[in-house]
Amino acid sequence: MTADRSWLDEVRPHTATEPAGRPELLEEVAGVIGDDLVRWGVALRADEFDDARVAEAVVLSALLAVRTGEVVSERLTVEADLATRTAVARGMAVETIVQAVQRTYAVVARELASLATAPQARQLMADLFRGLDHLSTTLIAQFTAERERWVRSAAFARRELVESVLDGGHGADRLGYDLTRHHLALVFWADGHSTRELETAAADVLVAAGCTARLLVVAGPSVLWAWGSRTRPARVELPQGSGVHVAAGLAAEGVDGFRSSHRQAVKARELARLTQRPPGLHAYEDLALTSLAAENLDAAAEFVRHELGPLTEAANADLRRTLKAYLDHDRGLSAAAADLHVAKNTVLYRVRRAEQLLARPVGAERLRLHVALHLADVLGPAVLR
Repeated sequence: MTADRSWLDEVRPHTATEPAGRPELLEEVAGVIGDDLVRWGVALRADEFDDARVAEAVVLSALLAVRTGEVVSERLTVEADLATRTAVARGMAVETIVQAVQRTYAVVARELASLATAPQARQLMADLFRGLDHLSTTLIAQFTAERERWVRSAAFARRELVESVLDGGHGADRLGYDLTRHHLALVFWADGHSTRELETAAADVLVAAGCTARLLVVAGPSVLWAWGSRTRPARVELPQGSGVHVAAGLAAEGVDGFRSSHRQAVKARELARLTQRPPGLHAYEDLALTSLAAENLDAAAEFVRHELGPLTEAANADLRRTLKAYLDHDRGLSAAAADLHVAKNTVLYRVRRAEQLLARPVGAERLRLHVALHLADVLGPAVLR
């Protein structure tokens, strides 16, 4: 039995909205689904996409599916190409695009279902699911192809040039960035953030650090390498609540400093990801000891187990934390208690209990014990195994 979709002929737009799409495309789509349904879709255009033309095209693809019952999103290939090109250039993940398409289709489903009878609504949903599946598959394929083209683009060539300089090769004179000054290297990353957003964050951070020149390189989806230069060493600060991760190396001078600061920033990022730290600043300056000790995680874990023994157990986490604070403050009970927000007697009891489990006083091999506690605190499950 042929599905009855004639009720869609009665759909009328509530408001008049200026179309964003190409006139020839709108005319072609109107020839299939009717002028009124096109105007309804244009008025419904959601804000799920930065480009109104893309947003409008997604709505029209949904209307083509529900009006004809066929998968006809090929009519919108140019707009789909535009969406994927923009997404790749901004470092967005393909999942972000597909999710925006899904939300747009959901809006169309909700609005049309409110005008339909129960049988019509069931047919509507079936048509939309078919159309959504096809459009999502098409976008993923186009995104993959565009990503491969991007790898061969100027942006990738720029990254290759920077990598050559980092590896000790030639090309420094083509960077457009003065390598004779002090350099602060940063790595920015954040799930769900576009390259443009990361570049904005990088510019803000580098300006706040007093850097008068900067070099930004897209290192992958949602990952950005950055350098800032100035005539003296710089510090970096990240605004609270930015939702962005920033790994920072130590500021250093010249080409060697350009390279060493970047290596440190990359190492700080690895440690931040390993320990699943929340978004924020991850300074190599704070992680240098951990970085050195954790070059070989298996060896670090063995060292922690040997030094801490029973203290590695989850039930003894408070003892580890208290003992570390006690040693951090040069065995000062009052300072450790204030740091932990507990009474001095509590600190004293936990230290004595830890000594019982260790079967030695905390003053014996104090440096080894302190390093083991530090590694357990920073690396957590990576060494407490």
